Amino acid sequence: MQQQGPAEHEVSADGAAQGPFEALEGRVHAMAGALREAREAWRAADLSARDLGEQVRERDLEIARLKDEIGNDELRSSVRLRIESLIRRIDELERQD
Repeated sequence: MQQQGPAEHEVSADGAAQGPFEALEGRVHAMAGALREAREAWRAADLSARDLGEQVRERDLEIARLKDEIGNDELRSSVRLRIESLIRRIDELERQD
């Protein structure tokens, strides 16, 4: 029983025989390409995350503004109800005289 060592020659995608160093070089280039693509994808995802973060901050500001506006509306409504109540009391007092 004979043990087999690593293949001395590998076959490339185009069918040409390659030595071990050429095959290794091809794999290194493929890994470098994959790394470049991953970095580009990372940058794109980072930019997208920053854009989304900015949109969230803008929406948070809009929500705060709307809450203030709602609070002002509630205050106006409360003041209006008080004034209407005072006017009714004044009218009642005038009718009693």
